[in-house]
This record gives sequence, structure tokens and C-alpha cells, in this order.
Amino acid sequence: MAKIYLILTDRKYVLVAKGGKSGNPPEERRGYHLPGGKFENRDKNSFGTVIRELEEETGIKLENHQPWGNEITHKKAVGAKFVIVETENVPALVEGFNNLDVSKRPKITNKYDEPFTELVSLPLENCWKDKNFNSDYLTDYFGYGLEEAMKVLG
Repeated sequence: MAKIYLILTDRKYVLVAKGGKSGNPPEERRGYHLPGGKFENRDKNSFGTVIRELEEETGIKLENHQPWGNEITHKKAVGAKFVIVETENVPALVEGFNNLDVSKRPKITNKYDEPFTELVSLPLENCWKDKNFNSDYLTDYFGYGLEEAMKVLG
């Protein structure tokens, strides 16, 4: 089953995440990641999945948002789908998360997929070329998704 990832943008920046442990055995994440994960029965659709995952991984609740078109794929990002959501101000979301007391961030409920420890406002222009999206970090497919998103966003 494909994993579904959120591309949250204000058309100037895209929200990316760092840190926390994932995998079995759990290892510290490297590079940049997009919030997302597996579709669950409680999710109505892919959009529901990314909204739920964003809240689980960052504590950010997106309300009154809609996806930008249909989910997108990239031939090099096998097993991954991406949902674009436009928001008003990515840097404000990032700053709010990064300045939040650690005790108020999402708790670890799954040792194999911890919440992120840091968010980054990555400039949208050429974002997919960032060195933190690469095969050594197993994050290259996020870059491919962002590259495809740029075609949709224009």
C-alpha cells in the first residue's frame, strides 16, 4: 500500500521536517521529510490521511483547508503519493512549532515512528534540489514528489 505525504505550501515556502526516530530498529531520521504515512480505515481519503499524520507528527491541526487538485505521483517515488495543500503562512507554522515547549509537542506513541523534532520553512523555488533529499538519507523520493508538485503549482 502506498504511503501518502503532505506538501504544505504558502507558494513561497514548503514545510519540511527533521528529527525523531523511525524504523525497526528505530534510528534517528536524517535529511528532510514530509509529514505523512499510511492510509488508515478512519481516514476518508488521502487528504484525511495527511491531515491526521500532520497532527500526529507535529501537533499542527489544519482546519478549513482543501487539497490542491488530486494526489500526485512521480515515477521515481515508487509507493508514494503526495497531496498538495495550500496554507497562509508556512514560516509562522514552523516558528510556532519550533518555539513550542517540548512538553507541549506530540508525545511518542509509537517507538517506530516518533513525532518530528524540528520543522523547516524551505523556499519553494528549486526545493526538490536541496541536499537533504537524497538516497543516502532515504529521502530522495520526497524531492521527487516536490519536483512533481512544482509542475502542478506552476
